Amino acid sequence: MFLKLAKLAEELKSPLITVELEARTKILKPKDIKFTQNYNLTYYRSTLYPSITFRQINDGQMESKETVEKIKLKDINIVLSVEQKIKRNLNLIKVNTRKVERAIINKSPYTTITKVNDEYTLEVEFDLGTHNQVMDILKQHKSPFWPAVKPMEISSLNLARKLIKTDQWCIAPKADGEHILIYTKNNDEAVIVHDNGKLTDLEGVEQEMIEPDTIYEAELLDNNKLLTYDCFLYKGNDISRLNYLERRKFLPKKSKKVAYQFNDLEGLRIILKYKFDYKTDGFIITNIYNRKLIYKSKFINTVDLRFKNGYLLLENELVAERIPKNTDYKFEEDGIYEFDLEMNLIKERKDKTIANYKFPYDDNPLYKIAYGIGLPSLKCFHNKMKTRLLEFLPKTRLLDIGSATGEDINKWHNLKFEQVYCIDPLLELNEHSKNVLEIKDYARNIPTDIKYNSVSIFFVPWDKDFIKLIEQADYFILICMSHPFDHQSETFTTKIENNKIYLNDQFIENLTDYNEIIGEFIELGWNHIKLLDSLDYGTENEKILSKMYTYHYFERY
Repeated sequence: MFLKLAKLAEELKSPLITVELEARTKILKPKDIKFTQNYNLTYYRSTLYPSITFRQINDGQMESKETVEKIKLKDINIVLSVEQKIKRNLNLIKVNTRKVERAIINKSPYTTITKVNDEYTLEVEFDLGTHNQVMDILKQHKSPFWPAVKPMEISSLNLARKLIKTDQWCIAPKADGEHILIYTKNNDEAVIVHDNGKLTDLEGVEQEMIEPDTIYEAELLDNNKLLTYDCFLYKGNDISRLNYLERRKFLPKKSKKVAYQFNDLEGLRIILKYKFDYKTDGFIITNIYNRKLIYKSKFINTVDLRFKNGYLLLENELVAERIPKNTDYKFEEDGIYEFDLEMNLIKERKDKTIANYKFPYDDNPLYKIAYGIGLPSLKCFHNKMKTRLLEFLPKTRLLDIGSATGEDINKWHNLKFEQVYCIDPLLELNEHSKNVLEIKDYARNIPTDIKYNSVSIFFVPWDKDFIKLIEQADYFILICMSHPFDHQSETFTTKIENNKIYLNDQFIENLTDYNEIIGEFIELGWNHIKLLDSLDYGTENEKILSKMYTYHYFERY
């Protein structure tokens, strides 16, 4: 991989640009390193060139930096980019500023350690002549299994999509503590490795690095109690390739945190009701066969923010208007604090060196899946059915009626449609693409010069004007509420009133005889296939609502 990118970098060389090829990895706090370079690095962005980063060192020359290739090998990022001096004003928008300290530790290949917010990164610049030295340099500074994979935020919809395969996941309580690694040697020496790179003992006293023969992943509680939940190295043997259940057999019994498997949503609900003898703020969902897939579901979502000049900022913000509600608390300037989404202070995060870059997804996604709140499993099933129907179509030109926010834009991209026309009077696409043409209008007013092969209509009230548009195509896919009935439950309500269908008091469909419409298309010479898939993984109420919908594919004979 290093040789391949070195060859590409050689081909890109030009008098007009600077080619940079480097391998980067996060490292623990180095010992006896003198940082000789100190500067401010200010980043900008341009709405005209969203793929290019613009930056300025101190108040010097502005330069652009564009990534050509980026490859991730475990904890190592290999980045090939091109840089160029910028002379003209591009109406750039200032994004953020970082204070950087740098130490040069090798001239060939050029190797440095940079310090930003008490986080340390090893950077090795290389070329065709030095590519074979890179891995050895990285290994000299890397610590085994650090940094560990941390649980990711996830929405209830995306989590529901994953939990369908129940035999691949374990669920454990999330202790309200600090995520750490424990390095031990000969069951005697022990060092706690924090996420910010500090090395301490259990009491917080700084320690020297040891060469471990056993490595546990754990949570450190406020009372200095340890909860171990994973093991990567045991008595000198690398066990990281074993599955999660097998790795857990090596955990010490006294500190071993419980983890549960489940077979269905009823089993999941039972787990959520368990009580534990330590404070928890949610659950951790771990993939049994891929230790890099770990998610968290917090009871109440929180966010780590940086306190600056009286305001609370995400890491990538320079200006924000949010302020803490805990006005009596004495906040430290530039400190990082955990807040709920109402800006109530939870606690100071001395273990953090950077704030969050974005706000979290919805609260308690695991609970919402277990009890069908927001219908996450049904939405997941509907997305699956949309993809199945779209797979039937030729990947040429598609007219999508009722696009709204463009929730299917990633499906169109992944399936590689040449062109998609989105039509909706309330069109507000969340994402934009050169392959998607936006038409903010009603279907009856679509321009006559638009040519398409296929039409998709998903969850849109039927209108007779659709027929004219469909007749200009050779393929047509439809998801409709063809079997509605009145139903009331704790998670949703459907009601039929004045020939209109309401879901949670929101109008969603005209009462329509879809059997008659399907019959008309068949008489006009269309072949019809009704998909018979059913929702198997979901709450009973979600299954009830799913039975009101049907899924159809039409193709001209």
